[in-house]
Amino acid sequence: MNIKIKINELGVIKDSEVEFKPFLIFSGESSVGKSYTAFLIYHLTSLFKTGLENRLSGFVKNKYINDLESNKSKSNWKLFIKAEDFKRWFNHEASNYIGYLLGYDSFKCDIELNIDLLDLEIEIIYPNTNGARNENILSESMTFNLNGKGSYNIQKSIFESKKTDVIGALVSIYLRLQLLDTDIRIVPILLPPARGGIVGYNFSEMSAISNTAGMYREFIKDLDFIKSPSPTKNPENRDLTKLLNNIFNGNIKVKESKLEYHIDNKEKTILPITASASSIKELSPLFLMLKNFPMSQLSVLFEEPEAHLHPLMQQNVASLLAFIINNHGFIQMTTHSDYLLNQINNLIKLGHIKEKNKNRYKELLKKLDISESIILQENMIGSYYFEKLSNGSVKIINQNLKKDNEGISFTTFDKAVEKMTLQTREIDTYLH
Repeated sequence: MNIKIKINELGVIKDSEVEFKPFLIFSGESSVGKSYTAFLIYHLTSLFKTGLENRLSGFVKNKYINDLESNKSKSNWKLFIKAEDFKRWFNHEASNYIGYLLGYDSFKCDIELNIDLLDLEIEIIYPNTNGARNENILSESMTFNLNGKGSYNIQKSIFESKKTDVIGALVSIYLRLQLLDTDIRIVPILLPPARGGIVGYNFSEMSAISNTAGMYREFIKDLDFIKSPSPTKNPENRDLTKLLNNIFNGNIKVKESKLEYHIDNKEKTILPITASASSIKELSPLFLMLKNFPMSQLSVLFEEPEAHLHPLMQQNVASLLAFIINNHGFIQMTTHSDYLLNQINNLIKLGHIKEKNKNRYKELLKKLDISESIILQENMIGSYYFEKLSNGSVKIINQNLKKDNEGISFTTFDKAVEKMTLQTREIDTYLH
């Protein structure tokens, strides 16, 4: 995996770069572009969504519709997708897609996708139809070979009616194979700010909200999707069950398309999600994802996971996110929480201790009652601090997690604590 995005200009951010990693952490003060950068990453991960509604159909239609329409012979042929064409489309489309998510049509940015990607050759093989009746021909499967390797079949009638959608889906598969080195289906999910206030709304209320900004439209579509179990759910896992119980102390269930919170108490209390604590509402989509989909399929953009959470629950959420990463999921997170980052730091530091002394490592895990399943390796993490410069622009700093084994820097929080401490001392002086 070698995916980098150079940011020439993205809001207030100038001359920066972000490298895609399984666990991306964006921290810093408010109004420094963390969400813009997270949406830029979502612009990439949303392309890994397989199916005929993939955004890449727009790329195919823009660049290759003439090639698709000009082949009238119905004989076998090859379509060549150039990597440079894809990169140019991605760079240009970033402004449109981030603007859509923000509800800001005139949004502009200047970015460059840097990836090692070979051109794609799609061999399109029509079924042998000698002597077949017309209705049988339409139901026959076509074969699509990607660079002479992966082979995929689809009904001829579907391809004939949805050519750009089919080719877009194949390009998505190819990108997933080349960039993520996986043939597993990816489910990108966007958890926007203020999501807790949406999860219990009825259809008409959700429809009204979806018209405000694309991020909420995507979330509402995703929420409807994750309510239904995947054909391949997560197998029962003791560590996952414990992590979820530490946060929810119960279960989130779907009844007649509405969410209910089933509390694990003597009374077996059942509440509509709208009557549940704010923390439960905020995190309920994450619960549904983990119950209904394998973690290896998940790519979650998580805006401020700490919203409405007590510090202890924030630490538990950090442990749950680490568990997802260690089970081959992807997380992109914006945060203002030192509690969340401190727990992630602890899990990174434990990984450093493991490298130095496995006996002391095991001893410490037992003493702290921490499962090895949540210990993080720093090479899985990209931690970025958004630093305000004196000229008003922002520079994204790639934090060195190896430096002195200290993990993620708390620069912005240290400044806030120092300022508050000085104020408190001055006030106490006048009190006494």
